[in-house]
Amino acid sequence: MEFIGIEIREFDSPVAKRILEELGKVHSAVHQMREELYKMSTTAVTREQFDAALTALLAAEATRDAAVTQALKDLAEKIAAGTVVTPADFTAELAQITTLQANAAAITQTATAADPGPTSVPTTPAPPTA
Repeated sequence: MEFIGIEIREFDSPVAKRILEELGKVHSAVHQMREELYKMSTTAVTREQFDAALTALLAAEATRDAAVTQALKDLAEKIAAGTVVTPADFTAELAQITTLQANAAAITQTATAADPGPTSVPTTPAPPTA
């Protein structure tokens, strides 16, 4: 949408000029509001879209959590079996776990960046409110 200003002519009376100036301000404000409304309407999502995105995020988080948990379990089993015996072996395994944790943290940070709420997930659920 293009804003078209109100033309104030030289021969308009002072009262007419003042009225046209004020009308121009109102016209400009309405134009800005229409642009904002248009932006909001094009970025809004439906409840179904939000639910689908949230479900996908939760599934991805669960997959990452399972990968970190499995990597830690594998490391413990390798140590118990004696296959991780040198610092280099341990460092390689730890690097894999650190990468998995960093990826999970980056996803969480991205997901919560625009959220005004808490950025950490509590370990226990909050009690229900009446």
